[in-house]
Amino acid sequence: MLAGGVAWAQVDRVPRDVIEQRIEAAAEQLGGDAEVDLTNLFELLTDRYTDPIDLNNATAEDLNALLLLTDVQVSALLQHIRRNGKLLSLYELQAINSWDATTINLVRPFITVRENALATRAFAEGDPEAGRPRIHAAQHHEHRIAARIHGSPQFLRQGLRLLQRRCAA
Repeated sequence: MLAGGVAWAQVDRVPRDVIEQRIEAAAEQLGGDAEVDLTNLFELLTDRYTDPIDLNNATAEDLNALLLLTDVQVSALLQHIRRNGKLLSLYELQAINSWDATTINLVRPFITVRENALATRAFAEGDPEAGRPRIHAAQHHEHRIAARIHGSPQFLRQGLRLLQRRCAA
């Protein structure tokens, strides 16, 4: 049974309503029979908000601790990474079975993709000293969406790598 009447402490830089909404979603997903300490869950989500889980290095235990994903979703993510290699971007989550927009929005404040962070940042922002043109994140996002509409996760990866090579040249 869920513990009620918990007084949440105000935490700097963490939107309290975001955490509370996710706790409500976790409670709905678990149903009324689950024993969950809401204070611990609030603290865990607050910690993950300030230090998100890197999906490329996450374990099933890390993801299950959020109480926001089903076992099927966790398994699908880890299987996708094993099969296709590390995620290139959070946008790639759209290509994983059982990861719909609702799921992604639910966990988005608590996850990240840190692999090749410097390369991704240089790609997204350009390198002014090297005279590269600035590529804005919105343009990068448009290319990813266009690639996703036209193909598989492998096609997405190939398209992104091609774009990264062109911007690096």
